[in-house]
Amino acid sequence: MRRLNFHTIVSGIYDEAIASKYKDQSFWILSAFIPTFVIARVLVHLYPRLFLHVGQHHIHHFTYGIVLLAISGYLGITRKGRSPVWLAIMFGAGLALAVDETGMWLHLTNRYYNDTSEDAIVLVTALLISGVYFRDFWAKLVRAIVKPFR
Repeated sequence: MRRLNFHTIVSGIYDEAIASKYKDQSFWILSAFIPTFVIARVLVHLYPRLFLHVGQHHIHHFTYGIVLLAISGYLGITRKGRSPVWLAIMFGAGLALAVDETGMWLHLTNRYYNDTSEDAIVLVTALLISGVYFRDFWAKLVRAIVKPFR
């Protein structure tokens, strides 16, 4: 009778599901997205008056997010070869800052805490996790669905 080695099983699952993903750009987007979102929420909660004022205008952090998305998107599209990890991290941070205030820019309101922003964060986080950890599953599923129609 062969005995199962718990350490070998867990180590194999960890290597396949987590450790091998660090080479993937989408992993780094997710890895920047989650902490940036958490840090933004914590800072807004602890220091609600911490923001940039330009004249009479309060510059919300979704503005920084849009700028980071624009710069990282431009650099990612125009550069030759594979984009570096720092560009994926920049994109993930910008995405988090922009999505965190989705309700504000979508509804043109000044109310930071709203359901739309929270729903958007959950949706984007789920999509990023799905893209990092279940991309092969989704690709095989789409191929299986499309195959009969070819």
